[in-house]
Amino acid sequence: MAHLHSRARRLKGKGQGGRDPPRSHPDSHFIKEEDAARTEAYIDGVRSAGDADTRREKRQKAMRDALAEEPIDGYKHPQLRLPTSTLDACESSFTAANENREKASPQFFEDTAIMGLLCRHDRVLWLVNMHSAGEKQFNVFALIEQLFQEIPRDIRVGLLYDVACGLERSCRRWGFLERYIDHLEFAVSVFHAFGHEWACQLIYHPRKREGFGFTNGEGCERFWHSISHLIANLRICGHPNRIYTLDMQIEHADKSSLKRLGDWIRRRHAHSAEKRRDTEKALADSGKSVAFLRAQWALQVEAQTKPLPRFVGRTKKKGQDAVNAVLLLRTSVKFRKAQVAELRQEFLDAVMDAEPDAPLRKIAFESASESLEKAQSELDRKESALGVTERQSLNGLGSSQYLQLKMNARALKRRLRDRLRARKFELDRVEQSFRRLVNEQKLYTHTESAVKRREPTISKVNSEYNKLCREMSRLVAEGKAPCGEWKSLQKGYGSWMWTTRFGRMSGWTTMR
Repeated sequence: MAHLHSRARRLKGKGQGGRDPPRSHPDSHFIKEEDAARTEAYIDGVRSAGDADTRREKRQKAMRDALAEEPIDGYKHPQLRLPTSTLDACESSFTAANENREKASPQFFEDTAIMGLLCRHDRVLWLVNMHSAGEKQFNVFALIEQLFQEIPRDIRVGLLYDVACGLERSCRRWGFLERYIDHLEFAVSVFHAFGHEWACQLIYHPRKREGFGFTNGEGCERFWHSISHLIANLRICGHPNRIYTLDMQIEHADKSSLKRLGDWIRRRHAHSAEKRRDTEKALADSGKSVAFLRAQWALQVEAQTKPLPRFVGRTKKKGQDAVNAVLLLRTSVKFRKAQVAELRQEFLDAVMDAEPDAPLRKIAFESASESLEKAQSELDRKESALGVTERQSLNGLGSSQYLQLKMNARALKRRLRDRLRARKFELDRVEQSFRRLVNEQKLYTHTESAVKRREPTISKVNSEYNKLCREMSRLVAEGKAPCGEWKSLQKGYGSWMWTTRFGRMSGWTTMR
């Protein structure tokens, strides 16, 4: 188990003289600067080779923006279990995910930060000295590469990082750490997890992943605190002395922690035993089997990590696409019905004539029947979404303004439901009233602030949805909607009106 984190520090300004004479610790924890530079060159080279794809994506985004159209959400890599929209939202929420955001300007400071890799017992493994303005990912890859040079190739490593979702995304997209990726398990540090989207927490929260136990990934924060008394001195000393001082401090911290390691193990063992007893009691009280709960959890994760429905703004393409999909499915169902009838007759004839291939004809008939059921179910679902029946004609619906509003309203309604559901799960921790320890109180505070930070987004989606419903009502009143849509609007598209007081939902009403 390893923790990754960086800490910005404003050190000796540039132009204040050259570097001091070399002075190095015999057992330095710092990665050599030339090794870090080679890693940076490799990362930049791989990304530069993919610049053509990046430019194409930017052009497509510009075209969508001109049409007020969103990109199609989905999974960019088969081994990434989160859709693009969730990963983008997480990366935009964290400073560590933005390589261009300055923590300390390299124009004025020689060294801007250090990034550390610590083990499960909060002991420093390696550090890398940073000279860039932002938290560049090559520093992370340099530390991980150094780690795998010192451990057996077949070992599995749990890696906790503030933006682990974005880190794995880069690895899958660009092929970074390709030799080790199958031996890595990514998770987000506990105190940073609540700043991520709920869907991301389902996948990357260490409490929800096997193998991480009660590791919180905050060992780096504790290390930064332990050396905070050196800040004043390190601001003005030369580069070699700065590195040497940090190495000496780490050596002292390692010797001190070794004396406390036995007590640390005893406390963690007692804590784990207590949590195990509480969990076994809660499991027994629930009356549910472990297999059942695991199956339900898998279904929950699958449902809550689905891609967002597309919102297409001012274009009419969504309505036309929905109509075309129904027309294609109607044709497919008609063809499959004829095919099933033909195969059924062939099977019956084979049985009557006692033909040897009758079992094969039965399999073909059953397979075709199953395909017909799936196609019919999909057709019913899409017709229900359009608000039409199988006997109704779809002529002219493709360019209907009402249909366009209706499809967008469905997309926003699903988004609103998903966000409110996620908010409810996040509030579960906040609303618990049992006694909290110090660390539990910190988690409570982080959750509280994260939920508050997401409230404006929910309010915005709710406002957009209400606006679409009002426009749909106006079109119904003006007679510009298909027949029977007023009842559909009353039943299925009432806007979710909600008011919140932090910590609870005060009520739900459906508004016509």
